[in-house]
Parts: sequence; structure tokens; C-alpha cells
Amino acid sequence: MTIGEALKEEREKLGLSRYQFSKGIVDRKFYGKVEKNEGTLSSEKLIQFIFKYQLNLDNFFNKLKSQAMSDASLLSQMMQEAFNDKDVGRCHKIKDKILTLKGEQLLKLRAIVAVAYLENKLDQLDKGIKKEIFDKLYQKENFSMDLSAVRLFSNTMPALTTEQLHYLILPFLRNIKSKKYITELNEERIAIIFNNYLAICCERQIDDFTVDDVMEYLLKIEDIHLLVYKEIGIFFTSLIRHDYQKAKEIKHDLTKWNYTKLAKSLEKWCQ
Repeated sequence: MTIGEALKEEREKLGLSRYQFSKGIVDRKFYGKVEKNEGTLSSEKLIQFIFKYQLNLDNFFNKLKSQAMSDASLLSQMMQEAFNDKDVGRCHKIKDKILTLKGEQLLKLRAIVAVAYLENKLDQLDKGIKKEIFDKLYQKENFSMDLSAVRLFSNTMPALTTEQLHYLILPFLRNIKSKKYITELNEERIAIIFNNYLAICCERQIDDFTVDDVMEYLLKIEDIHLLVYKEIGIFFTSLIRHDYQKAKEIKHDLTKWNYTKLAKSLEKWCQ
């Protein structure tokens, strides 16, 4: 069964017209083509249909067994969407589906970590899972260029020991510095990881050359859309170096620049 046929079946079960079913997601005429297999629906739009109508994941995926679209690719995007929405319930359901896939160990680890992160239970992850995460990242050549591995590293950093963190951040830094060109999207990802790293250093009172190397990278960011990450880096580095006045100034500036929610989230570090 094709995606269009599967959606048509679900739509008819709900007793909705094509216009009602596709409203707010895609154009009605385009959706009609999708049902006739004359148009291709992006995975992002498919995810919107699944979530909007709370379609049963198992049943829906069983209908698509003949589809070329990778279950892993679609589930990965669904997990990211649910994670961004901080929807723990959806994350649990998608994680359970991911764990039934063959292979895809990085994706499975990401799903486990995503749920633990949202439930604030990273510190309760099984030791075997933590070791597997470290081993997978450490053994993966140039994991800084692998989106799945980078996301796993970013979300798992607080669960790693300080020694493990250093073992991973050093080659990450080295690989990033060796790249002559980094896309804007990759650079944002990298900046987020470096911000997370500095936050952990602040929490664990780590102050060594890696802090300087990370800040050196952040300070070189020129894209105006990414400057906030530079400010967050300066915030945490100031706290690491006990310059509390500078940290308060950064928080004040973020509020002034309409990053009110972000500034508020940093309040706990200033107490």
C-alpha cells in the first residue's frame, strides 16, 4: 500500500472529505494527487497527518511495508518533532516503535536518551546504555559530521563522566577546526553542543584548555542569527571564571534583545 492509499483509508475511517482532512497541512488539490499516487508527500507533512489525527503507528507502518521510504528515517524525524514539542507521551510511543527496527543502534540509543532527557532521568540511565553510547561515538570515525551521532552526543553529554566527555569533545573540536566549510545548519548544531559543554563545565567546576578552545570557536561566529550562542558561551565561561557580574550583564542583554525565556532559564545559574 502506498502512502496516499494509506492516508485515504484513514481519512475515510474518520468520515472526512479531502478538504477537511488536508486543511492546515497541504493544499486540497495537491492532497488529491497524493491519494491518487500522482504527488509525493514530504516526510514532514506525513508526520503532521499522523500526529494531527493520532494515527496508530503500528497499523500505519504495517500498511507501508512496500514503501521505499525508510521506517528509520521517518521515525527519526517523528522523534525529533515530538522531542522538540517536549511531548513525552509521543516520544514513548515512537521510541517503542524504533526499538522494533532491525539495526539502527544509534537511532535506538537516541530514542532512549530523548525520553530519559524529557523525564529528567538521564542520571538514571542503565550503565550498560551509557557505556554503549560512549563506545558508539568513540569508535565512529569523525562522528561530528553524522547528524544522528551529533544529536546523540548533544543529548547525552550530561550523562557522560567527565573523562568520557573529554575523550569525545577533543576529537570533536579537532574535526570541526579542520573543516574549511561548515553549513549554517551544522554550525548551529555545533554551537549548541559547545554551549551544552560549557554548561556542564560550569556545573562540574571544570576549567581547562578545552573551555578556551570551545570559546575560541564560539567567538569566531559571525552569522547574526547565531550570535546568541556566542553570548551563552560567554555567560557560562564567565561563571566558570567566577566573573558573576559579567554573567549578569549577559543575562540582562538577552532580556533586552527579547530572549526573555532564554534569560529566565539562565537565572538558576546566577543564584
